[in-house]
Amino acid sequence: MKKILVLLLLFIVACGGSSEETVVQDTTTTTIQDTTTTTIQDTTTTTIQDTTTTSSTTTTTSSTTTTTSSTTTTTSSTTTTIPKIYGPGEFNEETKAWIPDPNFEPVNLYKQSGKVITVNSQNEMDNYISEGWSESSISSSTTTSLAPSNCPEQNNSSYTLPKLCSFSLSVPSSPKAGDTITFNYQVSAGSASFNFMNICLKNKTLQKDQCISINRPSLTGPYYFAIPTDWPDGEYGIERVSLFDSSGGNVEYYKNGQAYKNPQNALGGATSHQLFNANTLFTIGSTNVTYTLPTLTSFSLSVPSSPKAGDTITFNYQVSAGSASFNFMNICLKNKTLQKDQCISINRPSLTGPYYFAIPTDWPDGEYGIERVSLFDSSGGNVEYYKNGQAYKNPQNALGGATSHQLFNANTLFTK
Repeated sequence: MKKILVLLLLFIVACGGSSEETVVQDTTTTTIQDTTTTTIQDTTTTTIQDTTTTSSTTTTTSSTTTTTSSTTTTTSSTTTTIPKIYGPGEFNEETKAWIPDPNFEPVNLYKQSGKVITVNSQNEMDNYISEGWSESSISSSTTTSLAPSNCPEQNNSSYTLPKLCSFSLSVPSSPKAGDTITFNYQVSAGSASFNFMNICLKNKTLQKDQCISINRPSLTGPYYFAIPTDWPDGEYGIERVSLFDSSGGNVEYYKNGQAYKNPQNALGGATSHQLFNANTLFTIGSTNVTYTLPTLTSFSLSVPSSPKAGDTITFNYQVSAGSASFNFMNICLKNKTLQKDQCISINRPSLTGPYYFAIPTDWPDGEYGIERVSLFDSSGGNVEYYKNGQAYKNPQNALGGATSHQLFNANTLFTK
């Protein structure tokens, strides 16, 4: 037994050697650093450091990520087209017109149809000549000349009006819309500048004036005028010619040989003339046209009992249309007590009533009755209906209108 214990002791000694202590340390250290650096170039840098140490061994892992952003700039541009500038004598393609040449003396060109055109450059003249125009006037026209061609000198020591000392016109044969009327005239200057000229032709068939207004005319013609498309067919003659100066003075020359000047005591001008007359000068289209005036076919009125200012008068009427539009109506009531007319003017009335009118506060008291009713058309024609049953129309040879009527009388209608 002793031997077994000795052997066991020796085994323990042999296995253990010396008495020694063993220590095991397990240590983990983790460090994370997140660093962001921002610069002007908008760059972000991220650094991650992961350090792990076990016992006496250390492991370090490092990674770096860099992100760079960029900016793109887009530049837009606008292109402007400069229009072409046309010089004198060139044809403007945009406006379809020739540019006048200030160094070129204007020239009149003529065509067989009677048309006249004034050109203002050599290039324009060459172009029209190539299209059949000529510098020679056309002989196939009607010319009326009734006056001498020279104006006498006027004494301008006092206020003097301009004076028409010659006047004529020419038109193509069988004129139509678009053809040219040529007015040849001569005016002697007055004290003030010659400011305005008005030439009125009368359509004798329709008794309608067609006037041509010329601003700042020269003292001598010719003056060219293209016949408008809205001039109606019929026979035409000179009605009157009027001259105006810059001071407001004027002279009126009429087809019957009379002339009137304003002021009457001024020098110059005229009180009679032989420059033109009432003869027919030309005819446009057909003469088989008729002119008809508007006609009043019924008329009545109604008022409240014991009317006063502010109450309404109702006019009931009916008008048959004429050749021209119904342009104006004038209804005149007479205050029989004061023998004073009170007129009601209606612009562009309808052909049928009623028309309502409030009695004004300034109408005086008294007995009222119809005095007259007048109709006017846009051509200047008119018809006057009077309380005595008579009627008058202008022009007298026109159709329509009336020379008598039974539409109203002189009876008192109401008392205010």
